[in-house]
Amino acid sequence: MAKKIGVHADAIVVFVVILLVSLGFNIYQRSQYRTLLKQYTDAKWQAQDMKVNWIYAKGLLKTCRQDRDPAGK
Repeated sequence: MAKKIGVHADAIVVFVVILLVSLGFNIYQRSQYRTLLKQYTDAKWQAQDMKVNWIYAKGLLKTCRQDRDPAGK
């Protein structure tokens, strides 16, 4: 006597629902990742610009001090 293997419709529905939820969550995570990556790169650029501006201002201050006091005190 051969046994029949059958797949219930409920099992297929559960599998499809789990698959769709998983795909939806992956799409959501990808969008969050892109948003955070953009924020991170913007922050890195801003920090780099601030550092350059700080070095420039420091140089100007040094030049101003040297012009004001030729002895370098």
